[in-house]
Amino acid sequence: FFFSSRRRHTRSASVSWARRCVQETDPDTGKDYKDLPSLPKNPPSAPKSEPIPLRKPTETNREFSSKFKYEDDKEPYQAPPPATIPDSGKPALDGYSENLSQPDPEPEPEPKPKQEAPLPPPALPPSTGPSFDPAKEYFVNLLNPSLSVAKRMKMMMEPLPKALTKVECTILRDKSGLSKKMYPKFDMVLSNNHKFLLSGQKQSMMGSAHYTITLENEDTSKKGAGYLGKVRSDSSKTEYNLFDHGENPTGGFAYEKIRQQLGCVYYEQSAANGKGPRKMNVLIPSIKEDGMQAFWKPLKDSDHMAAKFKIGNCDNMICLTNKPPVWNKALEAYVLNFSGRVTMPSVKNFQLIDPEDESKIVMQFGRVDDNTFNLDASYPLSFFQAFGIALSSFHYADQSLSGYITQLYQ
Repeated sequence: FFFSSRRRHTRSASVSWARRCVQETDPDTGKDYKDLPSLPKNPPSAPKSEPIPLRKPTETNREFSSKFKYEDDKEPYQAPPPATIPDSGKPALDGYSENLSQPDPEPEPEPKPKQEAPLPPPALPPSTGPSFDPAKEYFVNLLNPSLSVAKRMKMMMEPLPKALTKVECTILRDKSGLSKKMYPKFDMVLSNNHKFLLSGQKQSMMGSAHYTITLENEDTSKKGAGYLGKVRSDSSKTEYNLFDHGENPTGGFAYEKIRQQLGCVYYEQSAANGKGPRKMNVLIPSIKEDGMQAFWKPLKDSDHMAAKFKIGNCDNMICLTNKPPVWNKALEAYVLNFSGRVTMPSVKNFQLIDPEDESKIVMQFGRVDDNTFNLDASYPLSFFQAFGIALSSFHYADQSLSGYITQLYQ
């Protein structure tokens, strides 16, 4: 009884204290808290759920086992027997229609690929057709007015095609004006239509001869866009070297920028007390299997073509010589047969041949009038090399040559 009274007294005191701590009226409805319905003393409790049965193993063992059976398990699932085709007993496969009374039709055989008609043989390119004329094709490209500078330069520097018997050119000398009398200008054109090819001019150089060769008719200087190379002689003026547009190896330039030697003309004095004809030795790089010339880039004088030729070393070079003229008693002069291409006697007239085949004339050059000269060239020379050889003939002025003159053969 004491504990029961004590508990009731403590609860009533707590309720009284709580009522004094809150407001007596509801601020929203204005009603007194005393009038609000009170919660039931013993609210109904949630219904108790029955315990869920636990899994029971089918066999008692202390090791792990995955075989369990549940109280609510049903019979194991059994798949239905496969469908069969009526009257055959064979299982139905995918691809049969829904109407099992009739089988699907057999699949149609795949169509065989159509055999295309054989293609006609490819047409031969223009350069290999039976009617192809390499000489004509070469001149078509040469006369093309829209030909780029790079292609023109390539055609001037590469050897002439073997198919060409010869290319007939004309060199026009211009000595008009005071400056050109000292430094004449030369233009090489085709003889039949005067198509301009190359231009060369003598330059001011102490102690040696120096000619520039360009693609341009007006600007013949080394700074011009069409500058190809030069002809340069030694101090004795008997050796004339042909170089491209590269730099002199003595200038300290990189190896890639050093000039390449494209030929050499070596003049020998006559053995008949300077009264006989001069002898020319023309040296050019040999031709490789791909049609290009061998590479010559001498870094010192002893590496030049003339230096190798003088000691009997002709490796990687082609040696040409001038055809010896024949003495004519009636004219009292040495003569050559130029087949009508030369009409005036001159010490500059010459014909170049291969020592191994003297019947083939590789190049011939001679005077037509005071300032006109004809030049015929063929393989293995290039336009640049033929023009450079002719320029060396203009400058060669050995006093021993004054005792003879080369005329045309009558």
